[in-house]
Amino acid sequence: MTTALSWLDGDIGQRRRMVEMLDALGDKGALDELGLGTIRDTFADALFPATSTQHSAIRYLLFVPWMFRYIAQDSSLRTRAMRDTRSMRGVRAEVNVRLVEALRRSGTAGARGSGRRIIGSDAGARLKQLPSGIYWTALAALQIATGADPSPEALLSRVIHVASATSRRTPDPDDTAPVSDGLSWNLPAPPTDFLSDDSILSFDLTPSEADFLAEHFLLARPVQATAVLDQSMTSWLILRRGCDTADAGSAWDPAWSGVVPDDLRRVLTHARDFNLLARGAGLQYNAILTEALGVGDDSDARRAHAELDQWRQEVQVPGTLWDRDHDHEDFADFLVLLEELNPRIRPAALRFVTDWLEVVRTGAVDSARARERIARRETRLKGSRARLTHSAAREVHAGLVDMDYSFRWPVVRRHLNDIRAGQERDRV
Repeated sequence: MTTALSWLDGDIGQRRRMVEMLDALGDKGALDELGLGTIRDTFADALFPATSTQHSAIRYLLFVPWMFRYIAQDSSLRTRAMRDTRSMRGVRAEVNVRLVEALRRSGTAGARGSGRRIIGSDAGARLKQLPSGIYWTALAALQIATGADPSPEALLSRVIHVASATSRRTPDPDDTAPVSDGLSWNLPAPPTDFLSDDSILSFDLTPSEADFLAEHFLLARPVQATAVLDQSMTSWLILRRGCDTADAGSAWDPAWSGVVPDDLRRVLTHARDFNLLARGAGLQYNAILTEALGVGDDSDARRAHAELDQWRQEVQVPGTLWDRDHDHEDFADFLVLLEELNPRIRPAALRFVTDWLEVVRTGAVDSARARERIARRETRLKGSRARLTHSAAREVHAGLVDMDYSFRWPVVRRHLNDIRAGQERDRV
């Protein structure tokens, strides 16, 4: 699931509200100042489908369908949910509050630094984005939500209708094909006291839950227009490494870079080089922005330039930035790969990547030429909301950009670590 926000419409006040929303989400990469997010997400969707930077604990992929069936089995909740769309949302928010309370009772869920935040812990019933919305795309891609329902609301309606019909129908011992409620037939059962007044829940998976999620992550196909990958990187890590991530810092970690299949190695290598190039563009952007802000001492500007200089030394290492052959055919293959994965990437984004790579290769980083390329790219994307050229836009948001793309690897690493821990728990 990608963050889809447009900076091309609305006024400064709207942008401020969007910035506040992104700060609340904690998605550092969502402020796509140079318009490279589509390329970033193309790699992430191919390597790690059914994931999102907004995902917290993997057990929410079970909490959501369990909550839907919980609503369907409670006559009061399902009656209120079926009144209208607003009532249904209110019921979903109310049940999520119960989930929050059960997770809090464990004392471990949502621990600081774990990355597994309790969704709605602070907002309560006022939560704007419910877990069912955050995980909806993943539930469908993983075939946990098995029908053609276009939204969480449509799925909940189906779950309720099937539960109501089943409760009114006399059981038929010869009925071997019960009507599906839109959820996977082998969905693990929730804890017996799920969402009771004193229930205690954690983010830890049981062995059967871990096996179920591992099996369903294998069903999520790489997002690609042309068949480039036979399997996702997630699937390869599940099948070939037993979910062992070695706590790797990146998706292209040396622990497996030499043993992954050639198709995955190709995508990982191009993703790594693109990340390195984009990170430099972000650092150049920050260097220009800190100078333009011009407040207080110049320590921020000095630090920004020091980070840019450090990056410049990093890209001079032989073999980086598609510098593995004399004719740079590997960069040409990068452009071919993007066309194969996602032909909808805007040509302007590809031109900027090509131009910025040329700036780097000719040693012109932090030159007038480099600065003009960065500022022009932002201005073309955002017009008067471009921070490098418009002081009013800088007054709305002065934060630096982070273009060190992980392609959602921290989320995937956390998910796979949780699956592995669940599979290794006592199965007795």
